[in-house]
Amino acid sequence: MRLPREQLLQFLSPATADAVLASPEDLLRGRRLEVSVLCCDVADFRALAEADPEAALDSLNLLLAAIARAILARDGTLMSFPGDGALAVFGAPIATDDHRERATEAEAEITGLSVATVNLELAERGAGPLEISTAVRSGPALAGAIGAAPRWEYAAIGAATSRAVAEV
Repeated sequence: MRLPREQLLQFLSPATADAVLASPEDLLRGRRLEVSVLCCDVADFRALAEADPEAALDSLNLLLAAIARAILARDGTLMSFPGDGALAVFGAPIATDDHRERATEAEAEITGLSVATVNLELAERGAGPLEISTAVRSGPALAGAIGAAPRWEYAAIGAATSRAVAEV
């Protein structure tokens, strides 16, 4: 499967998107890889969303942008933004031996500097702080593009994803 660069940039860093496009191998087709999955979830978001949906969405989008930057800076792949969180895989579509380290570095940035910076900006706006739960799990997965034209996402299906999601 060959997707245009613009579509790849929805879930890949520019460097990874370029490597996928340059590869003679179809790196987006389902392949078994050893990966690390990072799952992030905003604590008690439902109460915030019920109290002030517009402010909640603004706050969430600010946090998700910071989360995406931390993931993409380490060549992680954004799989989705399920509800009030984010799901990413490291070590796919391009296999890396240091996928666990990349995932835990992203997790540390997200739970530290990213949340702190977002909460400072929210305080300046008069909004309350956000708290986040995270989990990183590693293991084998079937990783590849899923969906249908024009909407494709990247997924890593396996126990590592299930365990990371269940933990947060």
